[in-house]
Amino acid sequence: MLPLPIQQGSTKVGAVAYFLAGVSVFVATVLSLYSMFLHLKNYRRPDLQRLIIRILWMVPIYGVASFVSLSSKYTSHYIDTIRDVYEAFVIYSFFTLLINYLGGERALLSLLQERLRIHHLWPFNYCFLPMDMSDPQTFLFIRRGVLQFVILKPLLAILIMILKVSGHYEEGYVAWESSYLYLSFAYNLSVCCSMYCLVLFYVQCSNDLEPYRPMPKFICVKAIIFLTFWQGLIVAMLVAVGAISGSDQDKEYSANNIALALQDTILCFEMPFFAWLHFYAFPWTDYDD
Repeated sequence: MLPLPIQQGSTKVGAVAYFLAGVSVFVATVLSLYSMFLHLKNYRRPDLQRLIIRILWMVPIYGVASFVSLSSKYTSHYIDTIRDVYEAFVIYSFFTLLINYLGGERALLSLLQERLRIHHLWPFNYCFLPMDMSDPQTFLFIRRGVLQFVILKPLLAILIMILKVSGHYEEGYVAWESSYLYLSFAYNLSVCCSMYCLVLFYVQCSNDLEPYRPMPKFICVKAIIFLTFWQGLIVAMLVAVGAISGSDQDKEYSANNIALALQDTILCFEMPFFAWLHFYAFPWTDYDD
């Protein structure tokens, strides 16, 4: 299926968009591989750089998965699962990277000793007491809050793949009887919890992480994983309200298929920007003598 078949006569527009999507993914992949090569060439901090390389792989995997989804709807059932599982792996790698920046968990807990309690973010500061991050139990709570996404995401991805293959899952179809609605809600809840705990961790350790320029790194992870999810949800909502419509006669050009093609095409176009952002946020020059 060619991307963006907004009208049944728009095959030329779809072919151009498909070509440009492929070029975008190619550029993003080359830039990401070049960044990995530079890290491997200056591989002086394996404890940090191996985690960075894992994170850098996210852009090629995401881009190729989105482009393959444009080429074959059937193949997308499986390649999307690989992409989703790797998303969880990136969250784990990123959180581990932040901890390693600070010397590991034991060094982190020692660093947090005698720190002031931190307030929850609005509006939860009105519901919960301030948190003592120097308490190992509090740190364990934050750690579990971040990493629950690492466990739940692959499980949801495998469940979605099974439902797709069995014909019980239609991505973008929002209705009370649709599995997409409930699985999206579960995913959204997990994403928000993981993001919230990451932000709490950043607020407490931002000064200690400052030499490592944490803000661009946070933006990278949040953008490619969390913002792309919301982007897909917005496209699904546009289908639900009728802003994106398709053909009732040709299932290939249904509103949901058009929405999926639109989402994958946008992701392909965004990949060069994400690749550049990762190149900037995780520079090899930090390890260049």
